[in-house]
Formats: sequence, C-alpha cells, structure tokens
Amino acid sequence: MVAKTLRVVNPNKRLWKNYNDFSEARGELVVDLLSRFINLHNAKILDIGCGTGGISIALAKAGAKVTAVDPDAGKIETLKSAVGGVEIDARVGLAENLNFQSFSFDAVVLLDVLEHVLDPDIVLQKLYGLLKKNGFLYISTPNKFSPLNVAGDPHFSLPGVALLKRAHVKKVIAGILGWQSGDRRDFPQLFSLWELDALLNANGFIWQFVNRRVISYALQHPQSIWNRPWHLKTVRQFSRFNFANIFSRPMIDYAGFFNKWLNPTWFILSRRV
Repeated sequence: MVAKTLRVVNPNKRLWKNYNDFSEARGELVVDLLSRFINLHNAKILDIGCGTGGISIALAKAGAKVTAVDPDAGKIETLKSAVGGVEIDARVGLAENLNFQSFSFDAVVLLDVLEHVLDPDIVLQKLYGLLKKNGFLYISTPNKFSPLNVAGDPHFSLPGVALLKRAHVKKVIAGILGWQSGDRRDFPQLFSLWELDALLNANGFIWQFVNRRVISYALQHPQSIWNRPWHLKTVRQFSRFNFANIFSRPMIDYAGFFNKWLNPTWFILSRRV
C-alpha cells in the first residue's frame, strides 16, 4: 500500500508573498487610523496575530509601546530580527491564551485574525478585560457572503469555501486536496455581518465601520490593503485616470445592503464601554 503524500502548498503563492512584503504598509494604515482616535505616543497597543511584525514595527515607530503576539515562533523570530531601533515585546502565544494584567492596553489590533481563532467569543471576552475603559479594538475581517469571496475565498481562492464551517474547510483543504496539514489549527471560518455584530455586542463592545477612511488611505497607498497583483494593477490604473471614486463611493460606514452582502472586507473600530 502506497502512503498518501501530503502536498503542503500555498495556492496563492504570489498573494501571500505580497502579504508578507507589504506588512509595514498595512501598519502605516493602522497608524493613520488609530492616530485619529488616540495619541499613539506611549500608548500601549497589543498586536494579536502579528505575523512578521510590520504593523507592530509601524506602531512602535509612531511612539507606541507595542506587545506583539503570534502562535508561529518562526514569525516572532523574524520580527525580533527586523525591529531595528524600536522596542517591541514580541511573544509566542495564542489569542485564546492571552495572560496580561487587566485594563493594560489602550488599543488592540486584530488584522485578518478573528476568522482564524477557534473561539472568537472567548477571545473577545479576554480583549474586553485587557482594554482600558474606552480602549479601542481595530478589526479587519472578510465577509463570508461577499460574491467575490464566495467565488474565490481570500485564503485558498476556491469557490464556496468562504461559506463553510471550519471543520469543513479543514476537510476540503487538508483531507480532500491535501494542500495543508490536518494538524493546522487555524483554518479560517468567515463571519456574516450579523454574526460579527452579535459577537461584539455580547462582549461589551460598541462598534463602527471605518471603511471610508481605510479605502481613502489605501487609494493613495494600495499595498496597505491590496495584495493580489490584479487588484494592485486595477487600483493603480483607476487612480491614474482619476477614477478612484469608483472604489470609494460605495464604501459606506453603516450596515446597509453593501456591507451585508457585497463588501469583501470590513474595517471596524470597536470601543470598550
């Protein structure tokens, strides 16, 4: 009997290379956004799922005292080697197992992370306890019902996967296709808007979309949110011919039809009350 060979592959190799390469550009967007709500100088900020640390580095350069957490020890080592002249408290850990003093942070960043955690309810409970009163939680996360995500999910570019529960995503990606190891614990499970709203409300957060602000910034700095080569090319061409308002016009900051059913990624600022 011939054993099945596991093909641990990344079907979006260029996309995820760009995602890593553009991490500090995403961080500069976070700096631009948060600085409109809090004074970043000496602000204590927790970056969960920090990856190789572009966001943490950008925040530290802006004067924040940053704690960066990621479950991948290799990424934490990459961050530690890239910090340059800034100080970052970089740690290996899971969002579900955070162990910090209560009311420690002025802001928490969850950029493309919440859909990966096994129990988002537990994570949001913990974050509520870690934030100071009126502290901010910045979230970006993909919309499971957006036609773009249904046609090709943002992680594996497969049709229909965005609609699946985590166990079924694992079955498709690890079991049927053999693209990833079955030991991987963070297969994504995307949210609907009402699911996300219920989670935030149940854990004491009030929230608002900041889509317009993010898109306005990103049109000037496309690498801050777009990673696919064709996305970048399209945005740059539209900007070149002054058609950028085609992107920004529908980016409403209320829970209308666009955000419920069309918007591929939500950008949300929540506040602990």
